[in-house]
Amino acid sequence: MIDKTDDVIVFIDNGYLKKVSARFKSQNVFCCDIKKFAINLAKEQKLFCKKIYFYDAPPFEDNKFKSKKYSEYIHNLKTRGIIVREGRCQKILIDKIKQLYTYKQKGVDTHITMDLLTCAFEKKAAHFILISADTDFVPAIEKIKEFKIKVILYCLKNKNRNFFLSNHLLNACDFVGLIKKEHFE
Repeated sequence: MIDKTDDVIVFIDNGYLKKVSARFKSQNVFCCDIKKFAINLAKEQKLFCKKIYFYDAPPFEDNKFKSKKYSEYIHNLKTRGIIVREGRCQKILIDKIKQLYTYKQKGVDTHITMDLLTCAFEKKAAHFILISADTDFVPAIEKIKEFKIKVILYCLKNKNRNFFLSNHLLNACDFVGLIKKEHFE
């Protein structure tokens, strides 16, 4: 049974949020107050932020400075009551001659999907806010709505390839809100 009809759980895909926040703030992804950000989104919807789930993948092991800063940031989130789920970072060779690599998050979407569905099955809140642009979540969103839970998507609507949103994802949600600079303040 859902506790209160104005409760919301916020699910944050930090891989996406890093790109979005860089549009509004400095490039330092560790300066965003995640709790304040989630509460601001909930308040905009006239909802109470009951819980925050934060998803990311730690930096690849060969960057000690980033790894230390990331660990401190994650520890800070956990001490503030934010539930953190981590995937892993995969290093992919893109140019053997120049020894160029790219890095991809792995397992993060699975964590998000599992938590979305678990919270829906357990009826933890009447509303979910999802910060992502990934159409892989559409089947989970459709299942969640069977439990009469409203799904609110917050995103950056932009024609830029990094932020392109599929109508499939937009149409699956009950409401779509645009992330604004004020949400980070």
